[in-house]
Amino acid sequence: MANLFENLVLPSNIILVFLAGGALLFIFRLKKAAAGLFAFSLCLYIFFAFGPTSYLLLGSLEYRYPPMQEPPEGVKKIVVLTGYAENDTRVPISSRVNSSSAFRILEAARLFKAGDFEEIIITGSDEVPLVMKELMVSIGVPEAGIAVENGSGNTFESAENVRAMAGASPFVLVTSAGHMPRSVMAFKRLGMAPLPAPTDYLSSENFLEASLRLSPFHLGCSDHAMHEYASMLYYRIFYGIKK
Repeated sequence: MANLFENLVLPSNIILVFLAGGALLFIFRLKKAAAGLFAFSLCLYIFFAFGPTSYLLLGSLEYRYPPMQEPPEGVKKIVVLTGYAENDTRVPISSRVNSSSAFRILEAARLFKAGDFEEIIITGSDEVPLVMKELMVSIGVPEAGIAVENGSGNTFESAENVRAMAGASPFVLVTSAGHMPRSVMAFKRLGMAPLPAPTDYLSSENFLEASLRLSPFHLGCSDHAMHEYASMLYYRIFYGIKK
């Protein structure tokens, strides 16, 4: 249900639905109505694929928490949320993760080597945390210092499952910058104390720095932002999170 709720608000999906509706009306020779849906689809694309619009939507999420320049003193654990990965042995380990997972791995490894941490916890589902662990070990993080939790289907489940591993003590939370506000919401809702270490930035803090051209990349940024806003609304409704 959560995935359906989140995907319904993606601009690219909405545009596709209206295009399909326009095509269907055109087949049934309702040309004026079809033209109206095509025009509306074009307007949606222009709005959400426009650089400043996408950066405004996503930047308000990505820059809510500042980057962590130095590891905090006295904090012993780093929690890393997974992105996507696939254990495809036909390619090198560096190619088995997507860019979001790679950025999260690099940021966690950077902080781990610069600080006095005892453990990195990688949380997600199925084989993804295991692939991320393998890549993290390959770049020099001691295998003994990495724990894996792979029974979580979403961010809130990760918070629930990590609670027993991280406890109430503060810990560094590593995830993509656009995903950080929702992640912090989930962990705080369960009485935990995450210290945000955002990475994987896609936008600019000043939305006016975005290119004025229309592009699939900008539409993807808008999709990412709307997915996060919808997910946060879902958390407030179904998990009782107030802010």
